[in-house]
Amino acid sequence: PKGCGNLSACPGDCIKAYHAGYYDWGQVRRAVYKRDGGRCQLCGLDLAKLERIAAAGGREARAELRRALHLPWHRFVSEAWDVDHIVPVCEAGPAKSLDELRLLCYWCHQKETAALARRRAASRHDSRRPLLEARE
Repeated sequence: PKGCGNLSACPGDCIKAYHAGYYDWGQVRRAVYKRDGGRCQLCGLDLAKLERIAAAGGREARAELRRALHLPWHRFVSEAWDVDHIVPVCEAGPAKSLDELRLLCYWCHQKETAALARRRAASRHDSRRPLLEARE
């Protein structure tokens, strides 16, 4: 089946897009964007509609929209999304399937990244604690 997400047996776009990702992450991003219908998988924001609104306006309108959305200066409205590893690479290694990736809006991706940083910091803190507390 075309675009099934099964990299070991898919004769269609999944394996081509994933393997191309070793050389062209853009193809993997587009495949995940298409599969998820241009919607953030956490908050449901319609990123495709946001891009259409931005495309309909001129340069000034796009700049104003970027400011209103609180995007960083280096992000265009058309880049208000990221492909996220559902299980972080630092915890499980690289994704082996498109099913291990999801489309997130910029803001949800920022929250997920911050939550991961907190978990990792807590883990480092816990690993430094002695197994037995000294008794007085």
